[in-house]
Amino acid sequence: MARAARALFVGRFQPFHQGHRAIVDHLLKQEVNGQPIRGVVIGIGSSQVSHTLHDPMTAGERHEVVTASVHDLIDKGIDISILPIPDLNHHSLWVSHVVALCPRFSLVFTNTRLDRTLFLEAGYPVADSYYLRREVLSATSIRQRMTEGQGWEELVMPAAVPLLEELGIPQRLKDLLSTEGEGRSS
Repeated sequence: MARAARALFVGRFQPFHQGHRAIVDHLLKQEVNGQPIRGVVIGIGSSQVSHTLHDPMTAGERHEVVTASVHDLIDKGIDISILPIPDLNHHSLWVSHVVALCPRFSLVFTNTRLDRTLFLEAGYPVADSYYLRREVLSATSIRQRMTEGQGWEELVMPAAVPLLEELGIPQRLKDLLSTEGEGRSS
């Protein structure tokens, strides 16, 4: 019996939002070489970075939020792996670095040209870009809404809202914004 095909989806997920979830759902409808995608490897990129305005959450916090956001898929028995992937800062080694850290995958999803090029050069099929309401569903705009006290809750998965609040991410962002002039944030 052939093994089930998996897709790889790497992102910073600062925070994981409804657009990210739509991509996971989209990937689970794809096929590679006639095999349906039966699972998704969600790689938490830049996992070593946290406590900045651009990357406020730790890898562990992001793992919790992603897990809460896809729990219904996991409960249905869909193969979801969530793994930290630290930056390598060496483009020619990036694909082998990711491959070494992840379970096998047959399809890559990325919205960045560089990652697309690197994975294609390494012989991996890359799924077409897919966006859901990109003008609203962007982690950058969600972080901005959090710092400004504007509504952000409807842009993340419902199960993630209380977790993000419990983790103190909106307040952390406000604190980081207030210390930006002191050179403690990026």
